Amino acid sequence: MGAALTALTSVAALSLPVGTSMARPPRCNEETSSCPEPPDPPGGPPEPTTPEPQPQPPAPFGTPSLFSYADFGLFADSGIRAKLNAPPSPTDTPFPLPNPYTPEVTDSPVNVTRVDDNLWAFVSFDGGGRAADCVGSCSDTPAVLLNPNYGLYQATLQMRPRLDVEFWRVIWSQVGPQFPAIQIADRVTEVTATLHMRAFAECNGWELGTATLNAKMGLGNVTIQRDTGVLEDFVNFFLPGFTSTKNRQIRDRLMTKLGVGQFVDLPFAAGDRCYTLGATGDALSGAITWNEEACLRPETGCRPGGVYTQ
Repeated sequence: MGAALTALTSVAALSLPVGTSMARPPRCNEETSSCPEPPDPPGGPPEPTTPEPQPQPPAPFGTPSLFSYADFGLFADSGIRAKLNAPPSPTDTPFPLPNPYTPEVTDSPVNVTRVDDNLWAFVSFDGGGRAADCVGSCSDTPAVLLNPNYGLYQATLQMRPRLDVEFWRVIWSQVGPQFPAIQIADRVTEVTATLHMRAFAECNGWELGTATLNAKMGLGNVTIQRDTGVLEDFVNFFLPGFTSTKNRQIRDRLMTKLGVGQFVDLPFAAGDRCYTLGATGDALSGAITWNEEACLRPETGCRPGGVYTQ
């Protein structure tokens, strides 16, 4: 699986005489405000400024709409299951022997992919690692964070389901000289891949009373753990970095296969009207919350006054 910045400064401008057109205008001195602004220094345009942060949307009132960790877990598992059940590429070479792999989760679909010469990956859900099963232990307390890239607040849920990945090859084996050599399946290594998934929602322009949610979910990162075994530990001792290189190759393959950074619309939230935005609960029962209706009746718990009461 092994695979001067040159700066030029013109001195001609420094030798030019100061002509009438370059003289200060009448009554221009350091104590007045009639002097023109100095020119921009050389070296290109100024750095872009940080976006002005959006005012934090008011907390939801009354009975808000929500997208919970339970919902997130179900949709995350559904998306992973769809990838595990995806048919192989027409150019892919199937594993040439009977399936030697038994998934940790008995009803888990298994995706078999050829990743190198005489090397196949068998991928399924890790035992106890399905998103719907690990809510509370593989999820975080919901939060409303400011995204400094474009100044919007995001209500965020994060969870980390796991996949089991085993790499197998085919080798020749002979029990004894009197027996013919046969091909058998040989397990090379086992990897646990942790999927760092995120769901978020933004209420952009709630101050105007016309905002809708930009709400998405997807895979932000993949990290792996694997048992290297005695032989690889021995090799890595004499060739430091061998294991980290192999781990990086495996991780890069998984990131490409699973679609890291590909976010899709969040079901039940994307495009909905939002007058508020927030997060509630803990790592087990947490949710993204918002109101789709304006606050017209303060007795429901909303703050009277403001744009969002129109």
